[in-house]
Amino acid sequence: MTILAIAPLYEDLWSAVYLRQVFGVKVQLVYVTNGEAMTGASVKLYPNQMAADLRGRAYAISRTLDAEHGFLNLSHVDAAANQEYVRSAWDDDTVRSRLYAVFADFKPDLVLVNGLERPETSPHVGEVLLENLKVVLERLRSEKRNIPSVVAIAGPPLSGSSKNVKTAKLTRGRSSALHVATSVRAKYGDLAGFISPIEAFYTTLPGYPKDRLRNVMDNGRLLRVPRPSTISAIDSIVRKVALLLDSWRSVPRGRAGDRALKVLVAALGEIDAWTDGHPRATELERRILLDWRWSLESVRLKIIGAVPYVRVSDSVLTAVQLVYLTIDSVRGLDPRGQTQVIFPKAKEGWILNERPGDRAAFVTGEPYRLISPRSLALDLPRDIEGLERPVYASPWHFFIVHWATIKERSFSLRVDAGFLGAPRFSVEVMTPIAMAVNGERIAVRITNQSRDGVRDSVAVRLNEVWSDAAPFRLNTKGSQQVDTLTLKVSPEIPDGTHFVNVTIGSDPVAGFLLRKFPLLTDTSHSVVVVAADSFDAASMAIRRTAMSATWVIPSELERSSLPVADVVLISEFASEGISRGGWSNVRSYVEQGGRLVVLAQRPGPLQKLPGEPQLSIAPSAKYDTSAKLSIDSLDLLSASPNDLKEESWMGWLYRRTMWQVQTSSRTVVVQAWFGERENPAILRWHVGHGTVTYVNMNLGHQFLNVLPAAHQLLANLLAN
Repeated sequence: MTILAIAPLYEDLWSAVYLRQVFGVKVQLVYVTNGEAMTGASVKLYPNQMAADLRGRAYAISRTLDAEHGFLNLSHVDAAANQEYVRSAWDDDTVRSRLYAVFADFKPDLVLVNGLERPETSPHVGEVLLENLKVVLERLRSEKRNIPSVVAIAGPPLSGSSKNVKTAKLTRGRSSALHVATSVRAKYGDLAGFISPIEAFYTTLPGYPKDRLRNVMDNGRLLRVPRPSTISAIDSIVRKVALLLDSWRSVPRGRAGDRALKVLVAALGEIDAWTDGHPRATELERRILLDWRWSLESVRLKIIGAVPYVRVSDSVLTAVQLVYLTIDSVRGLDPRGQTQVIFPKAKEGWILNERPGDRAAFVTGEPYRLISPRSLALDLPRDIEGLERPVYASPWHFFIVHWATIKERSFSLRVDAGFLGAPRFSVEVMTPIAMAVNGERIAVRITNQSRDGVRDSVAVRLNEVWSDAAPFRLNTKGSQQVDTLTLKVSPEIPDGTHFVNVTIGSDPVAGFLLRKFPLLTDTSHSVVVVAADSFDAASMAIRRTAMSATWVIPSELERSSLPVADVVLISEFASEGISRGGWSNVRSYVEQGGRLVVLAQRPGPLQKLPGEPQLSIAPSAKYDTSAKLSIDSLDLLSASPNDLKEESWMGWLYRRTMWQVQTSSRTVVVQAWFGERENPAILRWHVGHGTVTYVNMNLGHQFLNVLPAAHQLLANLLAN
């Protein structure tokens, strides 16, 4: 089964756990995009960093489920008003070639497509994906390759009902599937709350056969591909193995283990006879039998107790690097048998023991010498090189093959050495876009993956922009240092976007974009910023305004003194951590004449805003960057102190907003809107002697992108 998800966080985790852990179905998790447009609890990650973070969590889930994984690496279309908008980001040929590679290699019998029907996903994204999917399936059919029996469009209850797995139990002595499902979901941590729970539903893709399915998994029923009738010829062996496994209270040893091995080897022999060219066996039957064989081999290895103990001198490698791999011991070896080690990677440019060939004698305690190729694929840094890889971590396998004097105790062990490719030395700018103001901070991470020590200093050097040099000393492989470079900006730098080098000595090693634009602010105003993190996007934007600001985390708002502030700003998604006492403090502040500005929040906390705005909010994927954004020309918000025009919104990143807002209150004034006044963008109402302003706009990504209009709008919001 392949679970094809629009992005990490959208996969059907419950079905994956249920089918994999309980029924042993081979599962593959494939992600169309890396989720770079998603927003966490605190908006502080740039898109490439968010993508790397989500890819890592998705990979951890695949490891927990013992599932395969893959990434199509298409750009994340966060919202779309039509198919043309999607196709401008997704080239049809690219989509089809990457889908074809997935299905031709894994050959799934079932595909579950996740995330298409959710309200926060544009239907046009699903339309384009499914159209390309149909083309790929037709190509597979024309080539007489295996195609899925059913393609189902599923809505995963990520944080909702677990009825599919509540009563399902795993093998004796292990935890329940519910426990596995809970641990899988925990890999997403605070991001799991990003998607609201929706009950699962399944519909088949028109035009493809579904009569080969006996049941559709719904309300806990298992989705089955019927077993071909010809396989019944080995039913007797399968029944014997099933009875044998069911009788175990623990893995059998001694004579019981020998008897169990004979049954398993007989079953494996029957399977080999069918898969090696039986005239009545179809391709599907051979695939099912090969899956059985893999599972039975795993059981056989457990009975034999074959366990390798392997060490590597380095897990992160650079090009043409010598690394030592040592096999300390292997349990389960017959002392009178013969053993050999096979390194398939030697055929891909790796050098084994300074000689040609991929085989070596089996020795313990003495290292095998491996030299990485010049064309080493790079896995690190994760948020740069890693984003283009079809997998998060490429497996690096070698095999320990043992021929025992008793046939049943021979085995082949596949071992993953876990090597990762990396450049010898990397300088990453963790704040890739900055604003040309004095005091702007640029975070730089320096990593040394070579065995040579490095000592120098890193700085920003340009005629109009510079920083003090930050010395670093990295003596060991894998050592890392993060420095913050504080910019000094000349007023002579012209308006526009400039590329600025980060240098070591006089050599440029990395760079970032620096934007210069007019920004007028009322620096006489003081601001209290309520944010889960003082380094989130809104907090960085506040610093750029040069206003007097203090930061309060949501949980401390109850004890904070607000009356001294001219404006209180609640950053994106920060309201979720505000206690009842904190909201009471905010309400009292507004009633006494304070001004409260609230950036976009999730639906729940909106009900706690002071006053009675009667706001209803629902996810929407309609408002892409082509959606018109207008501000009332008669309102001070559009002109003071910064003049905002319609063309100011060019260069917006991802979507305009993720919410559709409605209000039935006559006291609420709409100051800005999307489209033809169909969705409010900025709303304001009075509470006592003060005002509350709610901003229904995706400003977080714009602050990270240093969009001039977003900063000018923020300055206007704080000034009026």
